[in-house]
Amino acid sequence: MNDKEKRIKEERTIEATRKGLMGSGGKFGTIVKHLGQPITVHSKGGLYFDSNYLEDPWELPGEGDPWELQEGTAEEVQKQIPYMGMENDPNSIGDPVTLTNIGWHFDGLNRGIHLEIKYESEKSELTVHYKGYTVYREIANELMAYAPFDEWEDKINQLFKVAREKQIHTLKTDKEERIESAKNAKENWWQRVREKWGL
Repeated sequence: MNDKEKRIKEERTIEATRKGLMGSGGKFGTIVKHLGQPITVHSKGGLYFDSNYLEDPWELPGEGDPWELQEGTAEEVQKQIPYMGMENDPNSIGDPVTLTNIGWHFDGLNRGIHLEIKYESEKSELTVHYKGYTVYREIANELMAYAPFDEWEDKINQLFKVAREKQIHTLKTDKEERIESAKNAKENWWQRVREKWGL
């Protein structure tokens, strides 16, 4: 990176910080976490365990094909359906499936805005696409790309207002739940003490 590009990067970083865009707590992070959906990985046996298996090359035709259901009563057919170790398998407990949140995704098309925001937790990468173009990209709080235009920034400001209201409501609800939980824990403790010591 040459000196001119470094200077532009520094200026854009200052501008993005001034506008409150930087970091997962900035406008983009608030929008994606409160108006978007979590990106979830479903894995069997843990996050880093591969549960995909190749077909058995030595298997004879018609032998052990789980999708070839035989005729019979509803219960017999039910027992033949492969659940691949999922928790809802009525025949066995199987290995539990681990659900891991690896990030967040916001798609503005359902709001009439051609805007996409994606946050990947593992890399701390925040990417914003507007009309198919990358207009903002940040990795581990280091700005990689930022193309400021009023057209998409005005839409971000509108979305941020909605997301901020939802965030405030969520924080208020969480606080009330923590207070109620603490109150219940205190009452349960007092009840245990009275029962144990006859108070």
